[in-house]
Amino acid sequence: MKKKLLVSSLLVLILSLCLCAFSLGEDQDMLDQILASGVLRIGTEGTYMPNSYHDEDGNLVGFDVEVASKIAEKLGVRAEFMEAEWDSLFAALDAGRVDLVVNEVEYSDERALKYDFSQPYTYIRGALMVAEDNTDIQSFADLAGKRSAQNLTSSWGQLAESYGAQVVSVDSMTQCVELLRTGRADATLNAETAFYSYLSQHPDSGLKIVAYTDSTTSSVVPVPKGNPRLLAAINDALTEMKASGELAEISNRYFGQDITQPATQEEEAMISQMNVSVNNVSFTATLESNQAAQALVDMMRNGPLTLAMQDYAGFEKVGPLGASLPASDVQTTTQSGDIVLYNGNQIVIFYGSNSWSYTRLGHIDDLTGWADALGSGDVSVTFSLAE
Repeated sequence: MKKKLLVSSLLVLILSLCLCAFSLGEDQDMLDQILASGVLRIGTEGTYMPNSYHDEDGNLVGFDVEVASKIAEKLGVRAEFMEAEWDSLFAALDAGRVDLVVNEVEYSDERALKYDFSQPYTYIRGALMVAEDNTDIQSFADLAGKRSAQNLTSSWGQLAESYGAQVVSVDSMTQCVELLRTGRADATLNAETAFYSYLSQHPDSGLKIVAYTDSTTSSVVPVPKGNPRLLAAINDALTEMKASGELAEISNRYFGQDITQPATQEEEAMISQMNVSVNNVSFTATLESNQAAQALVDMMRNGPLTLAMQDYAGFEKVGPLGASLPASDVQTTTQSGDIVLYNGNQIVIFYGSNSWSYTRLGHIDDLTGWADALGSGDVSVTFSLAE
C-alpha cells in the first residue's frame, strides 16, 4: 500500500513539474530563448545583392546581413544565418527554424495577422528598368499589356500587375536581367537599391532605369506575435544604430547613399494623407502604409480621382476605380470612416460596419458630418492628395 502511495505521489509530482514547465514555456518571450542559447537565428536569401549575397570569397555579406549582425551584437548574442529562397523564409519563421527574417521585408496587412514589426530602417522608392534600346516604356502607365519579370509573391510584382503588366515569373535579379536582354520580358520593377547595385557592378549591362515611384516603401523586421520584449530589444538596437551613425555608414557603403532616413515632413504628409470630398464637403483621411495605398497615391499625383459611388446595404458606398491596385486582402471588420479596396479595383467607403475580405486604404480623421454628407443615396466622391 505504501509503495502504491509513493508511486502515486511521484507521478503527481512529475505531472506538476511538467505542467509548471509547460506554463513557463507558454509565457516565455522568444528573447529569453535567444539570450539563453546565445544565438540569434536569422533567415535571409543570400542571393539578393546588395542586401544579402556572397562575395568573391563565398562569404555571406550585404546591407541586411550587416544590420542583422549588428542587432545580434547589441543583444549580446551571435548571429547565425539560414539561407533560403524568398518564398521559404516566412515558412521557416512560422516553423521556428529562424527567429527573424531580415531581407528587405515590407509591412503588409496579411503579414500583420501573424507578425509584429520593428520600426522602419530603410526608405526606398520603386524603380522601373528596361533594356537600353527600349523606347516604348517611359513610365509605369506604359506597363499596360507589357511583360514584366517579377517574383510572383513580391509586392513589386503586385504593383506591376496593378499597372496592367503581364507578370513573367523569376526567382532572382539574374533571371530578370537575362529575360530583359533576350527580349522575353519588356521590363522589371524592383527596389531602386537593387538596380543601383546591379548597374554599378555591370555598367555595360545595356539596361536603364526609366521611372521611379513618388512614394517610398520601408524595410522592417517581422517578429512572431506575442514577443513584445524581443520586439522592444530590436527597436532599441535600431535606434542605437541610427543615433550612432552605424546604420547610415552601412547604407552608404552598400548603396552609395543614406537610405535610412525618411522623407521630409512635407513629403511624408503628402504621402500619408489625402482629401476626400463628398458632394463638395471635404474630409481628411490618413492613408495606410501598404502597396495599395502607395499605388493610389501614385494615381492621385496625376490629378484628383472622382468616382460615382453607389449606396449598398445601408452601410457603405462602392465605386469602380478604373484600374487595379495591388491587393493584400484580409478578413476585416470595418467601422464608419474606413476606406478600403475591394476586389482589387473598387473603392469602398463606410458609414456603418461590415465584415468582409478587404485591403485597407485609410480612415477618415474626423467623422463629424461624415454620415450626413454620404446620405442614403448615390454620391460623387473626389479623392486627392492633401496639400
